[in-house]
Amino acid sequence: PWTYTFNVAGEWPISSGTADGDDPPEEHGRAVFLICEEISADGKSCAGGGEAAAFDGTYVVGDFIVEDGKFVLEMGATPYWGYDAEQGVPTIPGLNEIIIGPIQVGEILSFTRCRQSGSRSPDTIHHLTIDALGIDFNLDDGRRGSDPPGGTIGEPDEGVTCDIGPFTAAGEYLIYDSTDPDGHGVAKIIVVGEATAAGATVYTINEFNLEDGLIELRMAATPYWGYEAEARLMSNEAALVITVNVGDSIVLEDGFNVSSSRSSSDRHFTITELGIDILVLVGERDIMPGYAIEATTAGTFSIHDSGDPGVVPITLIVQ
Repeated sequence: PWTYTFNVAGEWPISSGTADGDDPPEEHGRAVFLICEEISADGKSCAGGGEAAAFDGTYVVGDFIVEDGKFVLEMGATPYWGYDAEQGVPTIPGLNEIIIGPIQVGEILSFTRCRQSGSRSPDTIHHLTIDALGIDFNLDDGRRGSDPPGGTIGEPDEGVTCDIGPFTAAGEYLIYDSTDPDGHGVAKIIVVGEATAAGATVYTINEFNLEDGLIELRMAATPYWGYEAEARLMSNEAALVITVNVGDSIVLEDGFNVSSSRSSSDRHFTITELGIDILVLVGERDIMPGYAIEATTAGTFSIHDSGDPGVVPITLIVQ
């Protein structure tokens, strides 16, 4: 017998999909599966008399964990993809793969945390990497909440909050660890549906603070690129990577700062390939608020200080 488990509440129409003989599909009448969070006492409708809540396009999942020798997917309160609610799904190289999906183009995966195990990865820094999306999260770098700043590898971590998507194209998206590409078994995301035209995205951050030896990226209210909202990220403490698409822009709410206490000289904000080289005088604060960095050319670029090669840069990837 054929069986199917519904994991998401909603109203699901039944259709032949193609003409049945000479009759077009619409001539068969209308039938639906009504999937409820709770069924009414008479069994004929959803409790409360309303329709079931429609799926909003975001799958809310538990943690995705990288540890020595394997990945672990921890499901959340809702079962998806044939996995049970709260189930822990490990990879076993050669025996068991983690398959996330199929999901539709336009949908989003929202993991509670992407993290590495402190107890089962005591001596290794792991990454969560998805090349096709420009993702290479360092899961134990002392930033992004993975350890207390300055903490040691293997301390209990909070991980990186992970929203992946919306996906704009169908395909298989391989998840691996860039520091150990073949050491964890297979995990992948299956995306189906028609590709969507990716519209230009405006990423709003707070500002760039320019100092001796480093550039500080200050996030605003929205998390991007695996960095938390309101985070302050130093280029000399972790490799900072910003990934956008051609046509996107990065808007700086407060513009640029040069700290008078942490800068011994004037500073430059430079992205040579995009024709950007802005002089910011020492002690100047919040100059050029609303400035937009326009991603007009694909490539991997260095955000640096043209006047000081000793400043640790930030990497900008334009796809």
